Amino acid sequence: MDAGKHGSTDGNGNGNGSGGGGAGARGGMDAGAGAVAGAGAGAIAATAATAAAKVRGIKGIFTKAPEQTPSRGEPDGALCGNGDIGVCAGNSPDKLTFWICKNDIWRAKPHQNGGGARSFGYLQLDVPQLAGAEFYAEQHIAAADIHTDMAKGGARLKTKTYADYNANVVVTTLSNAGDEAIGVRVSLRAIRGNEPVEDFVYYHVGTEQYETTGREAVCSEGAAGNALSMSKAFRGADLDWEVEAFALSKVLGKESAEFELGAGEEVTVVTAACTSFDAEGSPESACRELIGRMCAEGAVQAARAEHERWWEDFWSTSSISIPGEPEIEKYWYASHYLLACCCKAGKFAPGLYGAWVTTDEPNWGGDYHFDYNHEAPWWGVYSSNKVGLADVYDTPLLEYVDMGTRRARELLGARGILQMVGIGPKGCNIGEIFFPDGALCPLGAYWGQKFDAVYAALNMVTRYYMTCDGEYARKILPYLVGAVEFWEDWLELEDGRYVIYNDYAGENGWALGDPGRSDKHDPKHDFNPLISLAFIRIAAKGLIDIAGDLGLYQERLPAWQDMLDRLSEFPTHEVNGKTVYRLQERNMPQEGKGRPARKNVGTAPIFPGNFIGAASSGAELEIARNSFEEAVSWEHFNAFSIFYPMAARVGYPPDEIIRHLNDQIRNHSFGNFFIYYGGGGIECCSGVPCTVNEMLLQSHQGEIRLFPNWDRAKDASFDSLRAYGAFLVSASIEGGEIGEVRIESEKGRRCRLHSPWDEGLSVYCDGRLVPVTSVMTKKGEDYRFGTKPGKTYAVVKGSKRVEA
Repeated sequence: MDAGKHGSTDGNGNGNGSGGGGAGARGGMDAGAGAVAGAGAGAIAATAATAAAKVRGIKGIFTKAPEQTPSRGEPDGALCGNGDIGVCAGNSPDKLTFWICKNDIWRAKPHQNGGGARSFGYLQLDVPQLAGAEFYAEQHIAAADIHTDMAKGGARLKTKTYADYNANVVVTTLSNAGDEAIGVRVSLRAIRGNEPVEDFVYYHVGTEQYETTGREAVCSEGAAGNALSMSKAFRGADLDWEVEAFALSKVLGKESAEFELGAGEEVTVVTAACTSFDAEGSPESACRELIGRMCAEGAVQAARAEHERWWEDFWSTSSISIPGEPEIEKYWYASHYLLACCCKAGKFAPGLYGAWVTTDEPNWGGDYHFDYNHEAPWWGVYSSNKVGLADVYDTPLLEYVDMGTRRARELLGARGILQMVGIGPKGCNIGEIFFPDGALCPLGAYWGQKFDAVYAALNMVTRYYMTCDGEYARKILPYLVGAVEFWEDWLELEDGRYVIYNDYAGENGWALGDPGRSDKHDPKHDFNPLISLAFIRIAAKGLIDIAGDLGLYQERLPAWQDMLDRLSEFPTHEVNGKTVYRLQERNMPQEGKGRPARKNVGTAPIFPGNFIGAASSGAELEIARNSFEEAVSWEHFNAFSIFYPMAARVGYPPDEIIRHLNDQIRNHSFGNFFIYYGGGGIECCSGVPCTVNEMLLQSHQGEIRLFPNWDRAKDASFDSLRAYGAFLVSASIEGGEIGEVRIESEKGRRCRLHSPWDEGLSVYCDGRLVPVTSVMTKKGEDYRFGTKPGKTYAVVKGSKRVEA
């Protein structure tokens, strides 16, 4: 493996306690009452210890300077972040550079080619003595650090950089590890678009050159003694809102930003970065206050301790161990790391490329894209029990309700929400499309799609089913109502079923030439697209369940249920002699329109839809497997986050899934653990976690299934993965045998568990047998038992139980 390209671990960090939190931690437990009584606290401690041991050994290794940083897509440099600020390291050893980015710097222009996420600036260390030195860097995920080590002759400079999770501060420590003094000049510069900056080389993906709108930013830089500043602002009447960003760096312990670092000497550079969204006053005042705080005696050390505690808590929420697949296990943890670096409650949601927008022309404006891209990054965090990372997911959607409602009414005469494909924060229509003469193309930004709002509702519904959180349900309910309400008006009742006209299964270029509302039955559009039928069902069912649980909208439940009951079935047809899902019941003609005919096979009901899994009937699984095999796409511009979890859902051979996952890691990853594709970005962060979780645990069909698509000849364990019904589940398999299972109930819902043993099972809580009922199905025996909030249940092999 090329250490310059792929992530790596040192020593045996990935192997420490391979069964530590799984088989090892629980192997000594007796099924009797005494041992089971203490299962909860001990298991939590085991989870934390296992996760801590795993992540301490996971590092990205870089033995050459990044070649695609800055980038219009994913940068390939070492990354860290605090959920709002992102940092990326690169450039040559004598000009070591740390790009400082923020999620809330946008050019809020409603124009596809003029608005979007924007870059900020960079901190650069000029060390002439290191010219020609070899580049070396490490990305540590345990506490989100970037380490560098550059040496040439007797000159050796080490740095350690991190973005403080609890404040808008980046801390960089420089250490002279050589035997001669080093001259250092620190500079702080704003990025003025994508033109070359003095003493700096901008790299581009391939040889493509492109224009930038970044020069429209108002930038400034300043220096006074040991303090440096930069600012960048987007202002103008053509913007929905303005933003100003300010950063202030201070070299602690030195009188100037240009200094000599003696042998064995260490100095710290503290950089505060704020925008007009971070503070009630000016971002400059906020930065000066932060720097003042960090200059107090012991402040840097105290802040570091709090930062490390946050990351320890984050990693303690869950763990997995798959000792036979160290690379996949590593990417399970590292994928969560990347999301944690760019997601923070109360801050702006990350766009397509997370908190690392290193140019002013990111692909697709770096926007929130609702074909699937904005939904995908979080598909793994729910089952991984890292739900807090998804707090930011809803923010742009809830901010868009008013705009989406107005657009549905004005453009289509419908109630509810018409969700644009590409939007920005605060309801900004970043994806707006205009004709060459400057006139607005009203429906162009929707690309013929009507399903984006119900697709976006998928994550909300999934989170509710996973957490049963009533407060969260109340927050998202208005969006769900709007998403479903649109279809109350848009669906048509024909021959006893609801059907869809004038929609499209993908992005329809026809819509760009439509200056207004086209005829609803225009044959250019699709009839009954599979993806719309799937997500209308998910959104409507979720709305009915949530409204029912909250006791709200009772008078509207019958109409929503009727829509759900009479919605057209998923269309199918024959391909190569097999029945498969069809992308639509009737499709738009393709001939002569400058785009190839589509392979007419759909997969939306399998994943990310939740209609197919291990509990499905044989007939359903056959159609799903046929569709998967006909659409097989292990390497696809857009499908990594979709196709791999789908393979687990249909029961594809697990060794084949594992083999292809390893291929992705080997052939499509940077040293910073980004798995990259053309669509790419942070959407790929869900590919490994979601696939592994689906192989180890499934619950989307209402029952918990353990190791539903895992090779039972291979040892594995997991601690505190999350299941539908607000259950945290832990289990292990060792030597082909599934050991004791632990289920913690957060909300006291009734638990349904598919028995992993032919001998049946028994359930204990506080050392006492719990009454259970069992139901025989074609798939085996299902068990059901009541739970209480906060209680932990031990499930063991054998039917020693009392009936309910």
